[in-house]
Amino acid sequence: MNVSYYSGTDALPFVDECAAIHNAAFSVSGARGWTADEIESLFKRETTFLLKTSHGFLLADLIIDEVEILTVAVLPDHQGRKIGRTLMTKLDDICACRKVNKLMLEVAIDNISAIRLYKAFNFQQITIRERYFKRVNGSADAVIMTKIC
Repeated sequence: MNVSYYSGTDALPFVDECAAIHNAAFSVSGARGWTADEIESLFKRETTFLLKTSHGFLLADLIIDEVEILTVAVLPDHQGRKIGRTLMTKLDDICACRKVNKLMLEVAIDNISAIRLYKAFNFQQITIRERYFKRVNGSADAVIMTKIC
């Protein structure tokens, strides 16, 4: 599976595609996907980068020697096909090349498959943010996870 890398504004041509994937991926859980405007504003940062396949993407922010995974989204009918694992493997490669010391992310506590994926990549839970993610019918806690490289 091919993973493409785009830095900052180089990702702008993919705004609408990423917004569509994000909305499809997150609406399944009752969460609100990001709008094209929200994604575009992230792509305009000098510190963000996009890892993209035809059916999913990972958006991250690299500041000095730390990476925050902002989101990972895979189209629902392609979940379970190792796209997330492929994106995370590519992220590990990039982090090794850039000598990243720490990665962090927030994931909904009920997103068991994502938590399992992150644990497989040696992320550890450090805390919970209660009612962090807004949902159509309420909210979900966020699990804050880190990985020391």
